[in-house]
Amino acid sequence: MHTDKLSDISEYLGLPKDAVFDLPVINIIGFGEITVDNFKNIKEFSDKQITLNTKDNSVILSGTSLEITHLTKETVTVKGNIKKLEFG
Repeated sequence: MHTDKLSDISEYLGLPKDAVFDLPVINIIGFGEITVDNFKNIKEFSDKQITLNTKDNSVILSGTSLEITHLTKETVTVKGNIKKLEFG
C-alpha cells in the first residue's frame, strides 16, 4: 500500500504514525539526555559516539562521556555531553 494512503489511514483511525510506520521517536532533554524508541540495534558504541539502527536509517549521537543508562528491546536512553544528533 502506498505510504500516503497508510498515512491517511493512520490519521483516520487515530493511530500514531510511529506505530504504523515503525518510526523512531526521539526525546531530547536539555543537552545531556536523549531517549530513542523504536530502534532496532546498536551498531556502534563508545564514549564519543553511539550509532543506533532504525527501520530505515541510523541515529548517530556524538559527544563526550556518552553512556547508555537505560536499555530495553525497543528503547535506549543515552546520557552525557551530547554535541550532535545526525541521521544517516
